[in-house]
Amino acid sequence: MAALPERGAGLAGGLFTTAQQAALGLGTVTIGGLLGTLAPPLGR
Repeated sequence: MAALPERGAGLAGGLFTTAQQAALGLGTVTIGGLLGTLAPPLGR
């Protein structure tokens, strides 16, 4: 981001943060789904 002008750096930082949070959310959902599918049913 150092090569970007000041105005573009703010936009790039916001986009990077948004992508990072989306990836974290998707990863959490994926791991939760896998564990839910692979774990034996509880209470049965």
